[in-house]
Amino acid sequence: MKNNQSAIIFTEAVRSPIWVYMILGLFLGLNSAIASGVMIVGLISEPLFTGTQSYIFYFAFFSSAIVCFYALVFFTKVEVNLSKEYLNISKRNTSKNINIDSISHLEKVNYTTQHKGSKKFLALFCTNAVKISYNENDIEKMIIFSTNDPEKMIKILENLGRNH
Repeated sequence: MKNNQSAIIFTEAVRSPIWVYMILGLFLGLNSAIASGVMIVGLISEPLFTGTQSYIFYFAFFSSAIVCFYALVFFTKVEVNLSKEYLNISKRNTSKNINIDSISHLEKVNYTTQHKGSKKFLALFCTNAVKISYNENDIEKMIIFSTNDPEKMIKILENLGRNH
């Protein structure tokens, strides 16, 4: 965001939808099951890995589970910041600034909204979203992003648009 930008009015951190965490749980569960299975087989009969080999195996499985968990949580965070002049949507290393004056249309989108591709988008990524149409360099663009409270964001954006 620009340094001369006014103070942030609204900020929100949107995390991934539940399906991301379900996949995460599946991978973590498989990691644990494989590591536990190898340990149980080693206790019942002859160990599959011995000495340093077993330590490396367990360390690799459990550290990969921890790294997987933190990476998915970190990489799937979207931050939405709203000031009097800009709407800033950022994730990881990318950021998008939308000038409030360039916004031409606001719409709440949910699973009942009938747009081309909207059902797939909402089924995969979120349950509530905001669709914003805006002009950038005389080109009409659109962005849809997940938000926890779309009504509040639309209300604030509409009020800011009237004040400019």
